[in-house]
Amino acid sequence: MIDKRIDTDVLVIGGGGAGLLAAVEARKKGADVIILCKKETGRSGCTPYAVTNITRVTPQSAAEMFRQMVEVGGYLNDQELVEVFIREAATIVPGLAQYGVPMTVADGSHYHLENYPDGAKEDLPGIYNVTPGPGRPLSFNLTLPLREAAEKLGVRIMDSHRATRLLLGDGVVAGATALDGRTGALLPISAKTVVIATGGSARIYERSDNPVDLTGDGFHLAAEAGAELINMELMAFNPLKITPEVHEMIRTGVVTDSLLSQGRAHYNLGGIHTDARAESTLRNLYAAGEVADGLLGAARLGGTALADAIVFGTIAGREAGERAAQTQRFTDIDRQAADEEKRIASLLGGEAAPAEIEKKVKSVMWLQAGMGKTEQGLTEAVKKLGGLKAARMKADPGDPKQVGHAVEAHLMAAVGEMIAFASLRRKETRGQFWRLDHPAADNAGYWLNFIMKKDGDSWAVRTRTPPVTRMKVPPARPLVGCGCFNYLRPPQGG
Repeated sequence: MIDKRIDTDVLVIGGGGAGLLAAVEARKKGADVIILCKKETGRSGCTPYAVTNITRVTPQSAAEMFRQMVEVGGYLNDQELVEVFIREAATIVPGLAQYGVPMTVADGSHYHLENYPDGAKEDLPGIYNVTPGPGRPLSFNLTLPLREAAEKLGVRIMDSHRATRLLLGDGVVAGATALDGRTGALLPISAKTVVIATGGSARIYERSDNPVDLTGDGFHLAAEAGAELINMELMAFNPLKITPEVHEMIRTGVVTDSLLSQGRAHYNLGGIHTDARAESTLRNLYAAGEVADGLLGAARLGGTALADAIVFGTIAGREAGERAAQTQRFTDIDRQAADEEKRIASLLGGEAAPAEIEKKVKSVMWLQAGMGKTEQGLTEAVKKLGGLKAARMKADPGDPKQVGHAVEAHLMAAVGEMIAFASLRRKETRGQFWRLDHPAADNAGYWLNFIMKKDGDSWAVRTRTPPVTRMKVPPARPLVGCGCFNYLRPPQGG
């Protein structure tokens, strides 16, 4: 059943830190704003459950922060985005205090002060900690104050609504369809601009430390609409305290039971291809946080995930709000909504329950497209995931929960397929991307970004040399490791 159309100026898809800040900033620009969240805004996604470290950068530490981000990222970062991130973080992150977010400056234990001259601490990047409050564990003290700020400004919040498709008008984004998780109705939403802030896809792997709703929705939405994705092969894994085993795996080409039983999918380093204004390659579509990329490269420093969401969530909302004020509404979306209703119905009528498809996707991603990747394993993964993506599922069309599960299982297979496809293209090991059949970095062949765009049932792929502003020559042996990297020691001779 298609519900009555809703109109707004800016539609934000995702209710975590990036989405909330985007909504607040767009509302400050005078835009009418709706947040669409498949769970509960402020209490879903990674932000409320993240370790409460946020990058602290000052004008004095900007140069060192730049060096560290690019070195850790294996020189695959878009250095123009790194420049924007560092410049904006200096004011946007501490500016969270205006919303009642309690933060303290960390004690400096993350520095390698013994390697720096006396008094160098103020010239080094640091960390803010969000402090827990009564009844608000971990980063709820970040997201819940932001939700309160959004509501006070008049942002409309629609929880339990899953975005299933972006709507287009005259070749640009013009809204989205939302599946009501309580009634099963499909709701067309007309919007002048859209911000995707849905987080990553770590839960499509068998083992992950992410909340259950991180299934890659935003990647699927953007790709199906015709936006480009970048660095989709780059995924961070968090094998806890077994880093030496990762290096041994790369050296020997053998994935041990210990790694498979302890490692976890942690963070997407690739995502929707965006520019310095957080706009995608599809006009009027913006993206922020883990779902967007170009900033981080092949690995990231601890603290940059939340800072990325905060900085580019703010930028995306500001830009989307300003663009909405200059954009005419496209309201002829009825046919697209009807097509989406048919597509969702076409996912049903099979023999396998959505839970079975989901389980198979997770197994393939973990065993064949996870920590230890090879040509054979990835080729098999692409084939298996393509079959799972095409499978029709056993679900009651009158049960909103079952239909929603089917939609999610389908997109998990689709996102897994795009990650495995991208992983086949990068034949090297760098940062947190580990090809066991190509255990060394190859700057001559792979100091580049892979950029993908849907082309019928396949992908058109182009490459580029990562944009550089300062650091122009990658080292012969870029850093390799797991988990979030700690701040680096100074360069040799520094």
